[in-house]
Amino acid sequence: MSRRFMVRAVLAAASVLAVSASNNAGADALTIDPGALATNGCFGHAACSLDGADIATTGGVLEKKELNGSKGFGVSGGASGPEIDIGQTLRVDFDESRSIVAIKILFLFNGPEFSDRAEKARVIADGTTYILSTLNDADDADATWSGPGAVTKCGATTPAGTGCFIITDPFPGAVSRLDFSAVTGTAPFAGAGTNDSDYSLGFIDVAAQVALDFDNCATATGCPAASVDGTPAVTLSSMQVANAGDPDDAIVIPVRLPDCRYIPQACVELLPPAGDYASSENAAREILIGLGVIKPLVPYGPNRYVPAAQILNVKPLLPAEVTSLFDSSGTPPNGLPAMYIASKWRAQAVNDFWFDGLFFKTDTGLIFSDTFDGLIDVSVLTGSELGCVANLGDLKAWDMITTVSELARSVDGRFMDGLTNVGCINPTKVKGTRLSLYSVNFEVTPDTFGPTIKSKTPKVTVNNDAVFARLVQTLWEDLGTIKGQYACRQADPVPSGGPAPLAKTLCKSLGPLFSQAKKDIRQCVNLSFRPASANRTARCAAAEASVAAFAAALPSSATGPDPFNRLGELEARVEVFQHVWDERFLNSLKPAGFCREKGTCPP
Repeated sequence: MSRRFMVRAVLAAASVLAVSASNNAGADALTIDPGALATNGCFGHAACSLDGADIATTGGVLEKKELNGSKGFGVSGGASGPEIDIGQTLRVDFDESRSIVAIKILFLFNGPEFSDRAEKARVIADGTTYILSTLNDADDADATWSGPGAVTKCGATTPAGTGCFIITDPFPGAVSRLDFSAVTGTAPFAGAGTNDSDYSLGFIDVAAQVALDFDNCATATGCPAASVDGTPAVTLSSMQVANAGDPDDAIVIPVRLPDCRYIPQACVELLPPAGDYASSENAAREILIGLGVIKPLVPYGPNRYVPAAQILNVKPLLPAEVTSLFDSSGTPPNGLPAMYIASKWRAQAVNDFWFDGLFFKTDTGLIFSDTFDGLIDVSVLTGSELGCVANLGDLKAWDMITTVSELARSVDGRFMDGLTNVGCINPTKVKGTRLSLYSVNFEVTPDTFGPTIKSKTPKVTVNNDAVFARLVQTLWEDLGTIKGQYACRQADPVPSGGPAPLAKTLCKSLGPLFSQAKKDIRQCVNLSFRPASANRTARCAAAEASVAAFAAALPSSATGPDPFNRLGELEARVEVFQHVWDERFLNSLKPAGFCREKGTCPP
C-alpha cells in the first residue's frame, strides 16, 4: 500500500487509490519527496524537473536534511542548513492544475528547543496564502492551518522530535503552483527564542487525475476507465453520448470512503471540527446525524440509531479532488447536492466498513442514451473481493456495485444510489445509464428495516434470512418510482411545460404491466415464508413472466426530451432486478420457508 493511500485512509475522510487509465489522457499520482528528488538528480541544483512538475529554489539549491530519523528536503545556505529559511523560497509548478492530497512539513518547532520561536510555514497556492503555525501553549505543541484541510502531528516538537505535521486536503481546489517560504514566528513556549522560522518538506502528494474520452468507449470492446499497475480494473463499452457543447469526456477520480453508519466514532474523529469526541457509538451517530452525514429513516425511537434504518450522505466525505470541481451552492449542475447510499447495502465488514469507488465528473451538457456495459474487476481495483458467482453456502458473499448521480434525482426525490450488477463473468458485469459516483465493493445489509410477513409496521429484522426476498421487492418498487415520477412525468431539467421522456399512451400501457409484476412478486415473496409448494413455484414463475412482459413493452427510444436517460434507467433496473432474482433470491429459497420475520428461528 502506498504512503499516499495510508495517509488518507487514516487521517482523512477519503483516500485516493493508486489507479490510472490507459489509452486515456490524464495525470498519474505524483509524490515529491527526497527519494523522487534523488532519483531525478535534483539535489545540488536550483531547478529540477520531475514527471509533471518543475521545482525551483531561491537563496540556495535543493538539499536533503535528516534529523532524529526523519528525512526531508529544503534549500541550502540558510541559517538552519538545508531547510526553507526566511528569505528563501521553494517553488513547484505543475504542468496542469492538480489536486494536492497531503503535504508533510518537518522540523517545525516551537521552542525552547534549538532556541526557536514558535515557527510558521507559509504556502502560497496560486496566489492565495496559507499558514501552518506551531502553537506556544505547551512544549510538545500542536499546529494550526489557515486553510480548509486537517492537520495531524506526526512528530513531537521537542529536542528529540521531528516537528512533523501532515496537512491533508490543504486547499479548496486544484492548484497549478505552490510557493513555500517561512515567516516570522511568535514567542516560544519557553525562553527568549532568537532563531526564526525554518522547516523542511517531507513530501507533497499529488492525486491522480484521469481524463476519460468517451469516443474510445462506444465500441463493444470499450475503453479502460481505471487500471492498477497496468492491469485493467474497470472497462466501459457500448456507450452512447452526445453533447451540444461538443466536449464528451470525464475526469475520473478514485476515492475511498468510510461507511459512517457502522464506524461512527471513527467518522467523528475524521470529520471537522478537529478533536470532536463521542462517548458512545450512538452519541457519535447523533453527532453525524447533526452534520447531515447520517440520515435516519425514522425521526425518533430506537431505530433512529440502527444502521439498517439509516442512509449515508457521502457528500461531506468526498475529498477535495471531487468537491473542488463544484461550487458551494449545493444545487446541481454546478453544486454538489447530498448524495445518499441506501440502507439495503453497506461497506463490507471485511474491509472495516470502508468502501472504494470512482467518481466520474462529466462535461456539462453531456447526455447519455440507452445503456452501457461495464466490467469491474473488484479484486484488481481494491485488492480483495467477496465474489460474484452465487455461492449457495454463502449468498451474501457478493460484491454489490452501486451508483449515485449528482445530477439526477432518484427514489424519494433524493440523489440516491441504485444497484448496477447484472452478471458474473469474472469480472463483475454492470449495466450503466449515467456516470457519477460508482461504489464498487458493498455487501448486502444482513439486517432489514421494513414491513414484515407479520406486520405492515416497519421494524428491524436482525440477520434476516429473507434479505434477498425483501431486496427484490424494493428493487421493483424503486423501478416503479423512476417510471412514475421521472420517465412518465417531466421532472428533469428541460424547458418547463414540455413532454415527459415517455408518451402518455405508452405510460398508460406500462402502468398495468408494472402493477401486475408487483402483485406477482409480492405473492411469490409471501409464499416464500411457507414450505415449498407447486403454488409457490407457479407464483414465482408468474412474477418472472410479468417482469419480462414489462421489459418487452419498453420502447427503443424516448419520445420526449430525456436529459437524464430515464428510459435507459428503466431498462437497466429491469436487468438488475432479473439478475438479483435469478442469482440471489431464487437460490435463497428454503424448503421450509423463511422464518426470521416470523420469529420462529433465531437470528
